[in-house]
Amino acid sequence: MISIIAPVEAGTLVWTGSVDDTWDKTTTNWIMTGASSATNYADGDRVLFNDTSASGTVSISGIITPASLTVDVSARDLTIDPGSGGGLSGDIPIVKKGIGTLAFSGTHAAFSGTSTLQEGMLKLYHPPRPICFPATGRLC
Repeated sequence: MISIIAPVEAGTLVWTGSVDDTWDKTTTNWIMTGASSATNYADGDRVLFNDTSASGTVSISGIITPASLTVDVSARDLTIDPGSGGGLSGDIPIVKKGIGTLAFSGTHAAFSGTSTLQEGMLKLYHPPRPICFPATGRLC
């Protein structure tokens, strides 16, 4: 079996979930690519969830607005939950890689942007707006 590891863009935060499963702006559940010490998330960061994290479920606390969101999971699935009154917000490009499933549970604040499904499955529960396919129409 041959595995190809795609390079991670410099300045990307990689989720570890080493403290808990909460994605907020204060908990040090992240590592910056090329660094070894834990750090916290700030709006505008590029983020990556992969198979190295501690948990398959991430709960968002508050409103989160990353510059981009990449999920590359094959060994398990990942669920992103908006928590109570929070969730993803803004124009967020989302890329799903790996054969695992990415699920957005609950109702997120309001996010838009291009979602690219390269592998695996994407599940949306209660999307904030209709899902549109530019060439084929609208899924409602």
